[in-house]
Amino acid sequence: WVGPDMESYLKTKSAVSQLLNKIFDMLNKGGVFVLSVQPSRPKLRSIPLRGGMTYSGIIKRRGSMLIVTHILKLKKDGELLAKQTFEKLILKKVGFEKMARDAGFKIIGTNKAGLHYVLTK
Repeated sequence: WVGPDMESYLKTKSAVSQLLNKIFDMLNKGGVFVLSVQPSRPKLRSIPLRGGMTYSGIIKRRGSMLIVTHILKLKKDGELLAKQTFEKLILKKVGFEKMARDAGFKIIGTNKAGLHYVLTK
């Protein structure tokens, strides 16, 4: 686990809880659910790409939401090639674990890298 927060493309805790309940219902007894998790990322990063392009990721926090903007520009003149902005819900580890237990899951833990959560029915 890399930090106290994880990001969800679902925008509400209620939606995350509903999804966990549906997944639990679909699993057979003893079934395993492996969830890929992402730690919250730094607020700004810039990466040079091939072909003279640059990728920038700008992340702002607003309450329990992350506002994520991806920008692709030409390096030589800064021409904007693409821009996308979306919101992601920030979940605290303890909050996510409570939702998982409330859905009926037993929490096995995370893998060594902390990038996968292992839950079982």
